[in-house]
Amino acid sequence: NDGLSALPQFLLQSFVILPLWLFLVVPIMLLYLLVKALLGFVGLCRPPSPKDPFQGIPTDPAADRKEPSVRKYDFILMGATGFTGKLAAEYIATVYGTKKYKWAIAGRSESKLEAVKKALVAINEDMKSLDIVVGNSTDY
Repeated sequence: NDGLSALPQFLLQSFVILPLWLFLVVPIMLLYLLVKALLGFVGLCRPPSPKDPFQGIPTDPAADRKEPSVRKYDFILMGATGFTGKLAAEYIATVYGTKKYKWAIAGRSESKLEAVKKALVAINEDMKSLDIVVGNSTDY
C-alpha cells in the first residue's frame, strides 16, 4: 500500500487540512475579494483599455500617404472566421476601427465572413464599411 491507511488519512484531512483551509485560505480569499470590490468601486481597479501597440512608432496608413498607393488595403486579415482570427478582428475593430487603416477580412466562406462582420459592427459601427475578401489557397 503506497499511501496512508484510511483512518490516518481521514484524521489528517479532518484535523489538519480542513482547519487550515477554513482559517487561513478562506479568510485571505474573502479579504482579497473585499479589497478588489472596494478598489473597483473607487475606480482604481478597472480593466485596462486596449492600447495601440504601435503607439510612438511612425506608421504610414494609406489615407496619410502623399503619393497614390497601388494597394487597396493596408492589410488583409486572412482566416478571420477562425478562433484566433475572430479575436484579432475584434481587437483591430476596437482599437483601430476603419479610420486609421484600410483593411479587410478574408476567408474561404462568405457566409461565415458576413457573420464575423456582423459581430464587428456590433462592436464598432464603422465596421459597416469593412470589405470582405473571399479566397482559397486552391484559387489561381
